[in-house]
Amino acid sequence: TEGTFLYDAQQQKQRVDRENGLGDRYCGSAHPLRRTPCQHVVADGVRYLRFPRLGTCCRCCDSAHGCGFLSSHWLDDATFLGPDAVKGQAADKWESDGLQANFYWAARDGGRPLRLLQRPNDDMVFHGDFREGPVDPAAFDVSDCLGGSQCGGICKALREGKETPEGEETRPLQRRRANGSARASGIAGGEVEGSRAFLQQREKRLGREGERQQQQQ
Repeated sequence: TEGTFLYDAQQQKQRVDRENGLGDRYCGSAHPLRRTPCQHVVADGVRYLRFPRLGTCCRCCDSAHGCGFLSSHWLDDATFLGPDAVKGQAADKWESDGLQANFYWAARDGGRPLRLLQRPNDDMVFHGDFREGPVDPAAFDVSDCLGGSQCGGICKALREGKETPEGEETRPLQRRRANGSARASGIAGGEVEGSRAFLQQREKRLGREGERQQQQQ
């Protein structure tokens, strides 16, 4: 499905829109077997699921249960796997495992996010319209969700401690450093920040790899 990702590092807010939420672990279990648009909105440490076409919004769970904001430092301990390509574009590939194997590709020229694969069920490929800059605060407005219902499915299991979240959302929150937005397509979708932080982490990692190679020589 197609979608859009918005990320505000300073405000610690993020949003992921999917044209079809059926394949999403959270949206698809909140409304089983429904092919309908779905939004993940994380604000003030709480994740909400909004279904625009259905006119509903529910509270999924909070950061204490693994539903919080994605840290911009999630690549700090990533392993550099070497050069690769995404749709013919030269890229650098990284692995940063959490509760599952996570692979990230950044453009070698400029560090633009190209792809995020969270095995076995999330594969997000970014389009070329990624841009860095301020995000309209209205994009993270959840006033229509406050006081509403609690989401069922995986969200309910997370709140009750019967399920573990997937992806890197379980990592401790640290200092956020950038904002950005991007459109993406994938079989399901995952949260990945679109920001200068990726480039900073890439350069930092390349420096470490160079130092290691010199030491080995």
